[in-house]
Amino acid sequence: MCGLVGFVGAAGDREKELFSQLLLVNTLRGHHGTGLFTAWTENAKSWYDSIKTVEPSGSWVFSQEYEDALLSVKGVKAMMAHSRHATLGEINKDNSHPFITKKKKITGFHNGTIKGKFAGTEDYETDSEALYNLIEKDGLKEALDHVYKESHSVAYALQYYNWDENAITLIRNSQRPLWIAEMYANEYFWASERNFLEMCFIRNNIKPKDIKLLPVNAKVTIKPFNAHSRFSMEENWYKEPPKKTYKNNYYQGYASWWGDDGNKYDTVEKEITKKTQSLDKKTNYKFVKLSNKVMPLEKYLDLIGDGCAVCSQSDCVVGAKLDQKFMPGSHTDFICSECQTDQVYRDFDIDKKKLVDPVYTKVEKAA
Repeated sequence: MCGLVGFVGAAGDREKELFSQLLLVNTLRGHHGTGLFTAWTENAKSWYDSIKTVEPSGSWVFSQEYEDALLSVKGVKAMMAHSRHATLGEINKDNSHPFITKKKKITGFHNGTIKGKFAGTEDYETDSEALYNLIEKDGLKEALDHVYKESHSVAYALQYYNWDENAITLIRNSQRPLWIAEMYANEYFWASERNFLEMCFIRNNIKPKDIKLLPVNAKVTIKPFNAHSRFSMEENWYKEPPKKTYKNNYYQGYASWWGDDGNKYDTVEKEITKKTQSLDKKTNYKFVKLSNKVMPLEKYLDLIGDGCAVCSQSDCVVGAKLDQKFMPGSHTDFICSECQTDQVYRDFDIDKKKLVDPVYTKVEKAA
């Protein structure tokens, strides 16, 4: 669970202070590194710079480095930052965001995790850097199509600057939030959590024109150096391809098992593999039931190890309690107990009544 913050407009001292406060509280979404991108005008020319550190954003905003990179810069038109929660890749400065692509056309930040091998993952240590280089090579829509096709779990909220177009792009899928606050002077703040925006606005006695959750698959384009036609949004710009079928080898032979409700259930016999035949010889084998799917406990724990669909953490499994919940119809996208809150359900548009609870089962010899 990383955090994004941003601003586009004429950044005076008040805007920079509010942005710094957003970045300060953004530490709650990640403390494994910080990155900053700025765009400004000087002598009638446009300038860009980015800087990153392994230091948490909550302390970095008080450093001399941050002062030099943003607070002392005049004519700032855009600010974007990222607080990293490490999921893939070591915790170091190189793996902090933003990432500048090979041809130096994109400077990008990513909140989320892409689980699976897609083009470029072998060349980079993080999925985020691989994603942005793929976007540079093939374009945003084609890159997302490829990622969905090759990965079994895709979560993202993206903010990046395209140097060729002199524009910022914002886009997210249903697995990550991004809130945008419209101000009264054709200026915009955004952050991963609405509460962060509201708190900083209240502290600074600022009333935004509106705060909205960016619609899923809508593409926002913001041109920081164009004050009159700065912001545009194309709703339903991207259509997600069908989800990749998850290939599994877990047991699906005919067997009986008992649920926590004391009732006896039967699984349907399907393809019998060597693994199935070996499991048939065992009694009281520990299985887990998810909706109409039954899998060995070991396989279930492997899936949990891939991480929560919301915060990407995999160290939140509580032994045999299995107090995780799964998305309906899915046995790969789970929500850990820490993320099972009304705020998360609202941000991610999750119907908590439809979530699936895992159930321990015992399997006897196949009939």
